[in-house]
Amino acid sequence: LTTIVVDKTGTLTNGKPQVTSMVNFIKGQPLLEIAYSLERLSEHPLAQAVVNYCEEQEAQHQVVTQFSIAPGGGVQGLIDDVAVAVGNYDYMQTQGMTKNLKALDFAETIIYVGRQDQVLGYFSLFDGLKVDSLAAVEHLQSLGLKVIMLTGDNVATASQVATQLSLDDFVAGVAPDAKLAHIHKLQAAGERVGMVGDGINDALALSAADVGFAMSQGADVAIESADVALLSNSMLGVGRAIKLSRLTLRNIYQNLVGAFAYNILLIPVAAGVLYPVMHQLINPVFAAMAMAASSVTVVLNANRLRLIALE
Repeated sequence: LTTIVVDKTGTLTNGKPQVTSMVNFIKGQPLLEIAYSLERLSEHPLAQAVVNYCEEQEAQHQVVTQFSIAPGGGVQGLIDDVAVAVGNYDYMQTQGMTKNLKALDFAETIIYVGRQDQVLGYFSLFDGLKVDSLAAVEHLQSLGLKVIMLTGDNVATASQVATQLSLDDFVAGVAPDAKLAHIHKLQAAGERVGMVGDGINDALALSAADVGFAMSQGADVAIESADVALLSNSMLGVGRAIKLSRLTLRNIYQNLVGAFAYNILLIPVAAGVLYPVMHQLINPVFAAMAMAASSVTVVLNANRLRLIALE
């Protein structure tokens, strides 16, 4: 691998966002009720954060019909036959809810709530970085890998995370199909790409990457789409897996060289190449010992991998 592409939410961050503020453009409870009614039907971490906030505010939920989810965008449906939606800026545009819609340059995740053709307000959410994300990124970079973040979040939030982690590059506001396209773009440029993700939004990119890494607490579809399922929910496992695979391949080469050396040296001797000069042939016992020594050498060399620190 030459480039590692990472998702943000749940991969670099804790995946447990919290609502830090709510802005309501109208009086009353419709914003909370619409958000609660829609988000309770979604399993996304951002949706769960909104649900938790609405429950704290003792909001009531209503029956939603024709509910649908757009991965990386938002959710929408009908309440009393009126179109409602919750999602990011681009998603609200696609739903035609553009009245009061403004792109906000906050270093937090913004989730808009809309009804019919207007935005009723929005939630600001914050999701902190995992304590070991910086160490994980630094480890990958020390292995000579470029680390790029692809996220559906806004530019301000993505830029802040990229700066904190000293990432090589980032792309914000990308939908699942855009993540897939970016993977293909990197591969077309000659990069061998590893993708790290945990959500439904990452499934396409995980399957398209040269090697896909899924976080242990990721969605089932992400784990099924990936080549490697990490046993922990830490990105440190990616660097360890890559380092171990490199050491394993080097170990294989060493073992091949050792095995060939034994054969190249001793097979001609066993065939009698020294007999005309030294009148010597290999004793069968010595030949058996040499064969056993070859196998023991390979096994002992392979076992050295157990003693290597992968940090």
